[in-house]
Amino acid sequence: MHASAECGPPMEPIACTNKSAHAIPLKPQPVGRFGVWHNQNMNDNLSLLATLIRERKTEIIDRWKGVARKLPRAQHLAEPLLLDHMPQTLDELCTALTQAENLSIVHMSAHKSAKEHGAVRYQLGFDVEEVIAEFGLLRDIIQQFAEAEGVNIASAVNRTVNRVIDKAVAVSIETYVGQQAEEVDRKRQEYLSFIVHDLKTPISAIATATYVIEQKFVEDNPSDPVLGKMVGILRRNASRLNKRVLEIINEESRLQALTADSHDLPLERRDIDLWPIVERLKHDCQSIADAQRNSFRNEVAPELRLYADPDLVVEVLQNLLSNALKYTTDGEITIGGEENATSTVCWINDTGIGIPPEQLNTIFQKGTADPNIPGSTGLGLAVVDKVMQLHGGRVSVDTTPGAGTTFRVEFPKRESEAA
Repeated sequence: MHASAECGPPMEPIACTNKSAHAIPLKPQPVGRFGVWHNQNMNDNLSLLATLIRERKTEIIDRWKGVARKLPRAQHLAEPLLLDHMPQTLDELCTALTQAENLSIVHMSAHKSAKEHGAVRYQLGFDVEEVIAEFGLLRDIIQQFAEAEGVNIASAVNRTVNRVIDKAVAVSIETYVGQQAEEVDRKRQEYLSFIVHDLKTPISAIATATYVIEQKFVEDNPSDPVLGKMVGILRRNASRLNKRVLEIINEESRLQALTADSHDLPLERRDIDLWPIVERLKHDCQSIADAQRNSFRNEVAPELRLYADPDLVVEVLQNLLSNALKYTTDGEITIGGEENATSTVCWINDTGIGIPPEQLNTIFQKGTADPNIPGSTGLGLAVVDKVMQLHGGRVSVDTTPGAGTTFRVEFPKRESEAA
């Protein structure tokens, strides 16, 4: 677009007045309806650019439509879907430009429309590169309009404009990636649910066949110890498989609730003895500990009690115990507990490899999987943290790389007991 004629002729060249240098005439400056370059300070130019975008929004959008339509996923979109939140995003960009001079990209407020735009683009099947390209095209078009109208977007102004648009890109991509992660998790859950429920039918058939064999052959051949023993093995293993399938179904349902963003998971708190829970977990994990040549000690006092949801306490200790077993070989794992004035604390100590300092700030975040551990999901410690939040308690960790780790979970007492 050319400069508007109504703004008058270009400025006359201005000679250099520095007497120590030769007089060098400057080139004429571009002139537009919004003024002359370099005649305003940074804030003025940002305000002028915001005004330009507001007043020429329709033209900017029309030009953007023409180039965005060439993106592979956009070629056959209806216009409302192509535009999506882009007009609102331009409005938010205008507002942000007047606030952005002294803000870093981290401290800028998120663009609501850009965030929603990322979600829509994921649902429409756009690649993440195409989402970024859309904002890149918008950046170029805004620059073209600014240059044509004589708005200075050089140096510091340009950096500010880029920060504002980069923030819009960042929040849009964050939503896009979040939608993508949710879809992957949903498919994983559907696949697990399919596998688990698909296993129920053959397991039931095995159990039924075992019962028929036992009734028809074993009772008719009581003197055949091998036949009776084999049928017994079939029965026990079919029963164990069926029990495990039911446990997985229940665990998956609970895991979905624990890893959700809501905090409305109902708690069934009551006074529970901690020692038998630990002893049962010790028994369940003993074969794994033995295979890794680890000793396992239950140092919880028999009289120690918790006021908590017993199922969730088991969930917490299972996850912490599993974590200890992953990182300990030829060592020792100990579970203990203690009571203080306001809470009951349970701790799990191992003599494993410890946690690197740079990982300590992220270990409780959902999805922080260890790439060195096959099958790691990054959910175990996130579940622990969520359970403790639900109880109004907390989890903490003390670790020394190469020497071991101690996790402590602190459950508040009843208000009457704490008082």
